[in-house]
Amino acid sequence: MGKFTNFFNGGWFERFVFKKISALFSENGLSYECLSNLKIVLQNGNSHELDMLFFEGDKPLWIECKTGDYQADINKYSGLRKMLSVPKQRSVLIVLGISDEVSHDLTGLSDITVANQGNFLEKIRSTLGKSKKPKHIAVNTELKNDKEKDESEQKAINKPSSLSVILNNSHLRPLPEYRMSVIKKLISVVQALEQPKNMTEVKTMLAEQLTLSKSQLQDILNAIVRSGCLLDNAGNVVSSFSLPFATLVSVEPDIIEGHCLESYVVAVLKAEPDYFDDAHNISKFEQTVGVKVSDITVFDMVKQNRLMVGE
Repeated sequence: MGKFTNFFNGGWFERFVFKKISALFSENGLSYECLSNLKIVLQNGNSHELDMLFFEGDKPLWIECKTGDYQADINKYSGLRKMLSVPKQRSVLIVLGISDEVSHDLTGLSDITVANQGNFLEKIRSTLGKSKKPKHIAVNTELKNDKEKDESEQKAINKPSSLSVILNNSHLRPLPEYRMSVIKKLISVVQALEQPKNMTEVKTMLAEQLTLSKSQLQDILNAIVRSGCLLDNAGNVVSSFSLPFATLVSVEPDIIEGHCLESYVVAVLKAEPDYFDDAHNISKFEQTVGVKVSDITVFDMVKQNRLMVGE
């Protein structure tokens, strides 16, 4: 399955780094925010995706994680750091498996701080400033166009886990700005298939025709696959990225999107069964997902207590 492939190809390392840095901020009583898989477009038109961009107040901390070949990335990230105007001490490339000596030498030779899984916290700790401990510690939040709006929305959530964290951890970012275009392109590609293919193969085809990042595409496809949209020749649901499927449950984009929305509701309820008991949370969900909950079929089932979330 795609989510497992991504996890073992490096997603686990990003999660490990995020949790360690988040704990470091909390232990020092520092308020922070974090944008994950942040897609940016520079003035020259080149686009990049940043693994993590923390904010300690107005001080950025840019983190990149590598579990494989990294040599070519050092020069790329060094140049990008200058364009982003993030201080070298707060721009950290964390490479799995290199020695302390190598990380030290590479830091001296390049315009970015290079660390490994054993020393990155110490390097980051030395860059942290001092601030008063906040009443609420913010956690990882999904990218918003308006940073000030994002801050106010996070403070309003009184749940142990924010909606963005729940959906991010489930690899189900809603991405309403891209979701419908992906669905329409998926329908077109599937209709043109001469024989069944698996979703991993179809994802490669979609990536060549769409402008969003691979991780964004993966999250939207995760919702489609998990919600039972793929069918084999016998009409059975295919719930794996690695197994071939022949068709979709519908060629109507709105119906496919409806299935995606159900995936988001179920993911939230698995994490926090009483989430939708709060009117503010419902409003937050509608804003994040880009649709009214009254338009989501499964939500009526939730209100009638007919949805077994724990299954």
